[in-house]
Amino acid sequence: MPFRDLLAAIESGQVRDALTVATTLRAYHMAKEGLLPDDLARAMLD
Repeated sequence: MPFRDLLAAIESGQVRDALTVATTLRAYHMAKEGLLPDDLARAMLD
């Protein structure tokens, strides 16, 4: 993706939403793998 298009996507909110989903999924998988502190893992998995 050209940088100009990336900036436009950030400005429109498209990238923010995609990163939020990706970050949440990664945190969920980290919780399942035991890579997060216990209290945070419980919050993610409950």
